[in-house]
Amino acid sequence: MELLFDEALCVRSSLKILFFRQVWDHDIEQSRWVIYHKIKIRGFIYFIKGNVRIQIVSDNLIYFYLVDPITFIPTLENVMFNYMDCTQMMIGSHKKYAITYKGNERGFEIYQRKYLHDLRVCINASNFEGAKALEIISSGLFLISRVDEIIVYDNDIYKDCGKIPITLLDSDSREPNMIIGLQKSLCEKYLGIVSGKNLVMDE
Repeated sequence: MELLFDEALCVRSSLKILFFRQVWDHDIEQSRWVIYHKIKIRGFIYFIKGNVRIQIVSDNLIYFYLVDPITFIPTLENVMFNYMDCTQMMIGSHKKYAITYKGNERGFEIYQRKYLHDLRVCINASNFEGAKALEIISSGLFLISRVDEIIVYDNDIYKDCGKIPITLLDSDSREPNMIIGLQKSLCEKYLGIVSGKNLVMDE
């Protein structure tokens, strides 16, 4: 049993994890504990006071849940295989070390993170050489110019939200009309775009 934020209880039963919180009962004029959430996982719970994350260790998997400090509703964040074959796992605040323990064993094991990296998933492998980038903080978007159009991406999911095409000034010219400047106003309501042609030498 773990106490979450001094207001909710996380309890392990035989087949599931139960979450309790206190509710005022007007009939008996006192508070009582009621179940407000269930997770259908059989495992052991670990929680560090002051953290927003709980771990549930099962025979095969280890589940990491983020607990909302206001609603106390857990949200699944990550899942990993229980290759350590443990019943409890404690991860430090800096996430560099972990201590695992298995029931009926005399000691415990300490693990250290082998790789520390900050890799990102590639969302677009296109050639953006010479492109202009601009972030619109108020809208949660960022803009990337590509030749004669501007591609709009979402800041959180990096999804293509739309495009702003730039009309050709001279359709008979061999050189493409390119975006050579991109700027926003201080209020982020207006966008300035300068388009032109990259000509040879000083022309």
